[in-house]
Amino acid sequence: MSGIRVTAPYVTMKIKQNGGVVITGFYKDAVVQAADVDPEDRERLLAKGMIEEVPEPEVEKKPEKEPDSAKEPAKEHQKAAAKEPEAPSKAAKSSGGGS
Repeated sequence: MSGIRVTAPYVTMKIKQNGGVVITGFYKDAVVQAADVDPEDRERLLAKGMIEEVPEPEVEKKPEKEPDSAKEPAKEHQKAAAKEPEAPSKAAKSSGGGS
């Protein structure tokens, strides 16, 4: 699969996204999958020298699921917070006294 790399400081392209087409801005050195770029936009920007074709998109894929080990510290923090009794607020202390 080929990609498109932005060579201009900034370009906007029509991109296929979520079943539709959106106009998205990209800064220099951004890489987009060629299949997602509107063909007319691609040809126009190539002719102007604002983008170039690259053999493989250099896009990092985000992991689909976070490893369980990354979630454990948050669970431990939640357990500790649930065990600690909540301190009474200052408003509750000052409103309880007599005159």
